[in-house]
Amino acid sequence: MSSVLLKAPAYHAELWQFLAAHEDVASRITSLEIKRVNKLYHSPAPASTCDAALGNEVIALLKNFDESSLAPPDGGVDEEEKEASDARSKRVRAYREAELPLIAAISKMKNLQTFIWDFFPPVYDAQLGRPARQAPLSSIWQALAQTTVKDVVVVDLARYRRLECADTQAFDHILPIFEGDLFAQKLDKLESFEISTDAFNFEPEPFVDIPDQPDLTRLAAFLSQNASKLKSVALLFQTDGARRPAHLSETYASELPREEMQVGEVKVDELLESLSGKLPALQELVVRDVSASEQSVEAFVQSTPTLQKLEQVPSLGVQYGPKQGVRLSTAVKQTLQRQAK
Repeated sequence: MSSVLLKAPAYHAELWQFLAAHEDVASRITSLEIKRVNKLYHSPAPASTCDAALGNEVIALLKNFDESSLAPPDGGVDEEEKEASDARSKRVRAYREAELPLIAAISKMKNLQTFIWDFFPPVYDAQLGRPARQAPLSSIWQALAQTTVKDVVVVDLARYRRLECADTQAFDHILPIFEGDLFAQKLDKLESFEISTDAFNFEPEPFVDIPDQPDLTRLAAFLSQNASKLKSVALLFQTDGARRPAHLSETYASELPREEMQVGEVKVDELLESLSGKLPALQELVVRDVSASEQSVEAFVQSTPTLQKLEQVPSLGVQYGPKQGVRLSTAVKQTLQRQAK
């Protein structure tokens, strides 16, 4: 079957209603991207598009939809906070109303192979106590589990429990995807999984309540239960701020004494240990802003004989000191070279 692409914003309710009502069209889609609608690191939002195989009605729905009217401000979180409350309420209401037909539409995409989520976290999430009124499917992630998806890419733009998120009218769906229903799903055909998350970005601001380390237990369970065909995993954390000792919790990062700065990294020793011997098809592991001891890495590599590549990609954003990262011993490098042959 040839590839058929659809790239559209989450809040295009009319498009999702059409696809939910026309399974013959929805089932042609093999690649779906729920795209962002605002700038990211000064990069403009991608354009909505689809392949001609989806027909003139879908093409017209994309062409005639003004997505700019509901896009958040381009300035990021700071600009969103300055946005008028009525504009924010309208935007969040549009997201909420469009997500129900989106859930229904995804469940009809029986030939879906690739799914990319590059948007704010979904409004509806059973794990977070907000199931959709779309029985029996209560979230986008449950709908995705009804498909034959092989490749999943998730860009999780929500930060973790910022104090200003108490304003639920403006931030109705602020809890990160990382904490939601995604990790409860069994995706029978899954071959590659990538998550890029800001959920544990250690921001250079005071007064922000963040955990010392994220709980990776549910991530480990998700990877384990989808391991049979899983060849590629990318865990791309974003931790570009400085950590603060408790006695300096109300000090801006730029004002911290150099000797008090603590670089933020996600420790993955326990994750690697819990996954040892449980990923029988894994060939590639890519990580960012994580740390692990040589011993943990070596044990994981030795228990994963299919693994050919373990790559650490550069951090993004501001750095407040050297990071430990994932250390590859000579023995590990030799093992990977041998397994790649």
